[in-house]
Amino acid sequence: MRKTNVLVVDDGIGQEDEINNIISFLEKNKFCIKCKSIEETKFLDFNSLSFIILDWEFSPFIEEENISSGVIIGSQFKKIAEDKVLNFIKEIRETRFVPLLIVTNNLPEAKNAIESAGFLDENSLVDITSKESIATEESLECKISKVFGNKPALNFYKQWAESVDGALLSLFNDLKKYGYGWIKVIYNCFLKDQEPLTNPKVATHEVENFLNEWLKNSTSVFDFDFESIPSVDGIERSTMRDIIERTMTISATEKSMCGDIYKIDDKNYVINISPQCDLEREGDPKVILLKGDELKDNKIKPCLEDYPVIWRNGGFIDSAPNCTIAFINNRIIKFDLKNFEYAKISESESLKNMECKLKRLLPPHITKLQRRFSQYITRDSLMRLPDNAVGYKNFNCKAKTCGGDGCIVKKANEEPQ
Repeated sequence: MRKTNVLVVDDGIGQEDEINNIISFLEKNKFCIKCKSIEETKFLDFNSLSFIILDWEFSPFIEEENISSGVIIGSQFKKIAEDKVLNFIKEIRETRFVPLLIVTNNLPEAKNAIESAGFLDENSLVDITSKESIATEESLECKISKVFGNKPALNFYKQWAESVDGALLSLFNDLKKYGYGWIKVIYNCFLKDQEPLTNPKVATHEVENFLNEWLKNSTSVFDFDFESIPSVDGIERSTMRDIIERTMTISATEKSMCGDIYKIDDKNYVINISPQCDLEREGDPKVILLKGDELKDNKIKPCLEDYPVIWRNGGFIDSAPNCTIAFINNRIIKFDLKNFEYAKISESESLKNMECKLKRLLPPHITKLQRRFSQYITRDSLMRLPDNAVGYKNFNCKAKTCGGDGCIVKKANEEPQ
């Protein structure tokens, strides 16, 4: 077994031989965290866990005053206990990427309840078994290995996470020689970039984006056996498009961001291609909204006929004024580089009657649009640097006229006589 932390949640710990034997097998190879109730797990750090073993049948919790008044444990209390287990499974599935093995002495009933809740689908990290079937160390080893081995996505995630963790450790070990100064310098760059607004929240957001990009570029390539993943032959076209779209986009936020995609109606879309640094400098900045419409599949041809979009080698070859992005809203969108609006979000004619903001297009796809569009409009694009990072202030300008902000001659001429 892997040398990792395992959480066992079972109210029979210390009392029932079956679960105590399972724990003794686990503790030979890994650190085992033991909880007798789901409530106890609320105080745990789940980031350190690589596997969870969860009991299905917990004794219903009865308050003392109910016991003294003669309350009998009935089906309603059993349902409350089962709902707690199902809610715990749901929370783990939604917030953690960790396998969960449910153990029970009542396998048919438990399996039916968990399947009805939709927790045993083919992509799930949840499995269920009887305590009797893992009563020996060999059978437990086999079961856990099977749960790991049958989940290639889990193996990929573990290997990917190890690569990212290694890059993070290496990066910050390299930077710690500068003390806290390195992060302050970066923060000041983004704070300076917003002048005259200088909003600390915006600067903090930009530092976060910068660090994420820095970490991405510092992560080493890892070797994963993708051939071990079962074939996806026969996958539906709409599902395939959804998968690809998910790699290209993230959920949009209320804040105006570069790459925001707006759905105007069933056919027409606009996308904000303004660089993020421009959007941060003003409260209601002007944005470049590039307009596009849906491109039907039957308008795409894999040859050099007179069509606006050609398909070749798994990609689109656009004509000069067009740029095609697939997929947005499960559709192919052709943007017209000559058809754009340059206005404030609050004053945009395109967005007055928009249906909704869909998602945000990520690099390199948004970068493709920006580069193709750059021949139609020009702008400054680099973030500002702090003045004290460059020693230009002692430069004695000899020009008769100058536009530089730091020019000594210009400042002297501007001073009141």
